[in-house]
Amino acid sequence: MTSSIMAEKKQEVGRSTGPEQTASTATEPGAARQTAVASNQESLSGGAEFQWPLPPSHAQLGGHQIHVWCAGLEAPASRLAAFARTLSEHERNRAERFQFDRDRDRFIIRRGLLRQILGCYLNTDPAQVSFSYESRGKPVLAGIRDGQTLHFNLSHSHGLALFAVARQSALGIDVERIRPIPEIDQIAARFFSPYENALLDDLPKDQLPEAFFHCWTRKEAYLKATGEGIADSLPEVEVSLSPWRAAQLVSIAGDLQAAALWTLHALAPAPGFVGALAVKAKNLEALCWRWPTGEGDSDIAHGAEGLDRRTVTVVPWPASL
Repeated sequence: MTSSIMAEKKQEVGRSTGPEQTASTATEPGAARQTAVASNQESLSGGAEFQWPLPPSHAQLGGHQIHVWCAGLEAPASRLAAFARTLSEHERNRAERFQFDRDRDRFIIRRGLLRQILGCYLNTDPAQVSFSYESRGKPVLAGIRDGQTLHFNLSHSHGLALFAVARQSALGIDVERIRPIPEIDQIAARFFSPYENALLDDLPKDQLPEAFFHCWTRKEAYLKATGEGIADSLPEVEVSLSPWRAAQLVSIAGDLQAAALWTLHALAPAPGFVGALAVKAKNLEALCWRWPTGEGDSDIAHGAEGLDRRTVTVVPWPASL
């Protein structure tokens, strides 16, 4: 994946390396430098751009639910400092390794938001939330008491972050900003299956970028849910990608029955962005909201577990085709 595809992505999203490192290493010797520059130039313009509503004041995360939150990654200095104080020494050291201020600040904000969100569900101070990491880098909660099990995943692109939380099932989430891709044919040929490439070839040219990112985010959401690596697995995961089709995991290494165990859904958190949520379960209800910032929003920093289910906006998933 060249630097123009996956700029500003995701050490913490669920693998030891992200797609931009995996592909750019093989295709562009200068990709690491270009990625850093690109990530310092793009951002979401502000909270008004979000399409998801603010949450009501009280809710419960039931076993049959997934809560999905979106948030911007820009913050005033005072809020940035507050997030930084909640981070572990390991996270602060990671933040200091970023070359550009914007990349460092966004890392601090998304890790601080992750701690804040999980702390609400666990009724724990964000600074006390502890993580461990699976073999490929997927973060999981550490030191959780019985009955407090939470599965979570996060993703970010161009100043927007998504966080997904569930009690019963491992999940994966991914988001990308839709943008033109000069090398779309080469990337699709390498990372997409023959079936998916045939679907792309049949689309009008103006629909290619959106379809490409539908395909990418759906594949990556599944691979993040499983904790698998990206480089060798992407072509083996086949998904629907046409804008008019429901999100669907079509096959896994040619196995239709294995794919049928999964639910795959499209997400649209803001104009110009597409995302995907993957979970190995059926009939789960997904609720999508904008995380309150405290700047004009109703602040629920100490009560996510109290949101009122009766007034929650339900986001129905389209039926698989």
